[in-house]
Amino acid sequence: MNVKGIASRLIYEPHRWIGRQCSASQTKEHGMNQNVQCRATAQTAKTVETRQTRAILLRRVVAGVAVSAVGVAALVVGAQSAAAAGTFTTTGSVNVRSGPGTNYGIVAGEPSGANFSLICQWQNGTSVGGNATWDRVQFGNGVTGAISDYWTTTPSWNSFAPGTGDCNATPPAAPAPPPPPPPPSNSIGGVNMQVACDTQYAGQGRAAVVLDQHNAYSWACSSPSGTTGINVNQACSTQYGYGATSGLANASNPYTWFCRWSITRARGTTRSYNGGYAGQCTFGAHAKFHDATGVYGAWSGNAWQWSASARNNGWTVVNDAQARAIVVFQPGVQGASKWGHVAWVDSVEQRSDGLYIHITEMNWRGLGVWSTRVVKDIAGTSYILAP
Repeated sequence: MNVKGIASRLIYEPHRWIGRQCSASQTKEHGMNQNVQCRATAQTAKTVETRQTRAILLRRVVAGVAVSAVGVAALVVGAQSAAAAGTFTTTGSVNVRSGPGTNYGIVAGEPSGANFSLICQWQNGTSVGGNATWDRVQFGNGVTGAISDYWTTTPSWNSFAPGTGDCNATPPAAPAPPPPPPPPSNSIGGVNMQVACDTQYAGQGRAAVVLDQHNAYSWACSSPSGTTGINVNQACSTQYGYGATSGLANASNPYTWFCRWSITRARGTTRSYNGGYAGQCTFGAHAKFHDATGVYGAWSGNAWQWSASARNNGWTVVNDAQARAIVVFQPGVQGASKWGHVAWVDSVEQRSDGLYIHITEMNWRGLGVWSTRVVKDIAGTSYILAP
C-alpha cells in the first residue's frame, strides 16, 4: 500500500471536490470563496459523505501500516511541499510582464493552457480578481517573466505556494547561457539579437528570445501577438555595414552567432607615418585608421582624392556604407569643402529612409578638434575599408 500516495490524496481531496461541485465563480480564477455558494443541502451532504470516506481511508492507512500521529504529520508536510513542484498551466490568455503588476511592460503573450515552471512568487502585486499574488515563471518556449497567479493552476491564492520562495527576498538568477567558444578568426563581432528585433520589427516592442537552448536557429522576436523570425544576415549588415554577413560556430548553441565580412578587405601599401596635414581631417582619418589596424595607408592628396589613391595602392574601396572604414566625401557632399572631407566610420545604422553612418572626424568644428556626427549615406561618398 502506497501510504504517501493515499495521504497526499486525503490532503487534497477537499480541494478537488470544490472544483467539481461549486459554480464557476467558486474556482481559483474567481476568488476561491468557498463559503458563499457552496452551502446547498445536496452539497453539504456530499461534504459529509466525502469526509466519511476520508475517515475510513485514514483508518485503513493507520491499521495497515501502524503509523504514528507524527508519521502522518510528516506525510502531510511532504505532500504539501510536493504540490508546488513540477509544471503548471495557464487558465486563460496571459500577458507576460517584466514585473509583478499591470504597470510593468509586456514582454510576451501566452495562450490558455501554456505550460510553465514556477520560479518564485511576489505578494501584494496588482490584484487580479482578488488575488494579489504574481508568479515569476518560465514557459516551455523559453519566455520568462511575471504573470498574475489568478490565471494559473498553482496551489496558491494570496499566498506562497508550498516550497516556493519570495522573489523579493531572493531574486532568481537567470540560467547562465552556455559559454560561447572563442570567436572565429574572421569574426568582426557578435550579433545583437535585440537590436535585430528592434530594427526588423520597428515600433512593435518585440523581445528577442531563444525558444530552444539547444538549437541556434531558435531565436525569435516575441510579442503578445506571437513570435516571428530573425534575419541574422540582415542583422549583421545593419549592425556592421554593407558586406557583413552572419556565421555560426555551433548549431547546438544559440549564443555562437557572429558577423563576418562577405567581401575581401585587401591590405594595400603602407607607410610608417601619418601622411595627413596636422590638425586637418586627413590627419585625423589617418590616425583613426592606424588605431584600428596598426598601419598607415599609403594614399595621398586632398581628401576628395583619397579613394582613387587608396585603390591604386591596393586597398579595397566601395561605394556602399561600411563600418571600420574611412568615408570620403566629395566636395559639397554633406557640407564638405572644395577640398572634400574624410572621417572614420564607427558604425552603420539602418533607418526607414536609408543607411546612416556614425563618424568621428577632425577639423569639422575647428583645426585639430575631434567631434562626432551621424549623417546619411548618399551619393558622392565612398569608403576605404580597413582590413
